[in-house]
Amino acid sequence: MSGKRGADGFWAFTVKNLTHNHEPSKDMSDHSSFRQLSPNKVKTVKEMTMSGIPPRQILSSLRLETPSLPANSRTIYNLKKKIRREKLGNRPMINALFEELEKAGFTYDIVHDLDGRITRLFIAHPLSIKLAKHFSSTFVMDCTYKTNKYNMPLLDIIGISCFSTTFYSGFVFLEKEDEENYVWALSAFKKILGQGNLPSVIMTDRELALMNGIKNEFPATTNLLCVWHIEKNVLANCKKYFGCDKEFDIFMGSWQNVIYSATEAMFEYNWAEFELFYNDKKGPIDYIKKVWLPWKEKFVSVWTEKYLHFGTRTMAPCTSHFTSTMGLPCAHKIQYYVEHKMALPLHLIHPHWRFDSFSLDSKDDYDGDDTPVIKRPKGRPPKAKKKKGITSTTRDPSRFEYVELSLAQNYSSSTFMFQRNNEVTEEFGYGHHGNLMDLSVSSDFPFSFTSSLE
Repeated sequence: MSGKRGADGFWAFTVKNLTHNHEPSKDMSDHSSFRQLSPNKVKTVKEMTMSGIPPRQILSSLRLETPSLPANSRTIYNLKKKIRREKLGNRPMINALFEELEKAGFTYDIVHDLDGRITRLFIAHPLSIKLAKHFSSTFVMDCTYKTNKYNMPLLDIIGISCFSTTFYSGFVFLEKEDEENYVWALSAFKKILGQGNLPSVIMTDRELALMNGIKNEFPATTNLLCVWHIEKNVLANCKKYFGCDKEFDIFMGSWQNVIYSATEAMFEYNWAEFELFYNDKKGPIDYIKKVWLPWKEKFVSVWTEKYLHFGTRTMAPCTSHFTSTMGLPCAHKIQYYVEHKMALPLHLIHPHWRFDSFSLDSKDDYDGDDTPVIKRPKGRPPKAKKKKGITSTTRDPSRFEYVELSLAQNYSSSTFMFQRNNEVTEEFGYGHHGNLMDLSVSSDFPFSFTSSLE
């Protein structure tokens, strides 16, 4: 069939061949017009989309209500795209973002280049600011990647409450991971904390630019390294040198023995024993000596237990470690007050654990003089040019995840016996544990699941 538009504006069609070049449709859902949803179903999709429910779950929910529903996943994706377009109206996406931030009361700060494109963006929710000011002793910081189509690294700043739950304190989109960008991010975070709320400990991975930024912006703060992240890096770089899983599990157990050394003498002994036992594994030993051992004072127990990091590891008979790291009286001191029928003095409880005077009211979150000057950007970030074929914002797997994925089909956690610090012999199953802090969590915003550093 061919068509031609006439001078009067009407189209004239001429049939050339009436023979069908395909079989009749067996399923009416093959036709998009048949897959259209009713107004009630469209309303349901809008509500579920606003709640952050993924398309496949939306489709499953609709099919539970109407088993014969002809819609498929493409129907939901197309409808979500239409909803997003209607919500934006004629506004550029970046302008819509700032309008939403202002409407929700977020605090934000921006840096843009000479062309007016965003190069750095700091965001903090009012309740996150309140929590960060109250629980300002310890924070975890780490960058994640591929969270946005502009390929800007996202720095997550996470706090720890008196319930040992975690909460997002702020987010920072950066142009790149260098010291200058990190210093700006830390300076913006420092402003929302205000005077008198500076952290005692900030935990990071071994990101040298971030570590230097912390040293500049928070000179009195101790920077510790995440043990879980260290273990995952060791897994990614050393697993290839071992023939079987059990052999590598024993290696990891021995390495943890070094990490949890309680005294400097014990550390020297455990390291010498570890190095001697694996003297035929030059690759792993050289990697640990070159990459991690220079930073031992930032993750080995003998040094980290001197700082107030609010960890959850149990301690041996009283050495004052519990009080110095937890900010709470030890069991011996509590027993003394109980036996003498005396009230426990409040000064023995660090303010981090006190909830009596803490209000979640978001008023007065910001000191007026410290409010960042907000300048409207002229456009999207400089890396915003659309690249054909790259639209996903799904996070790229870390190197250790590739290693674990290759072992997933035939891997089962090994349980074996090993001796820690020449004191006790216990069972050990290698997995995600041994952090300097236990980041157990609640699901209510801004408390959120943050199982590990990236």
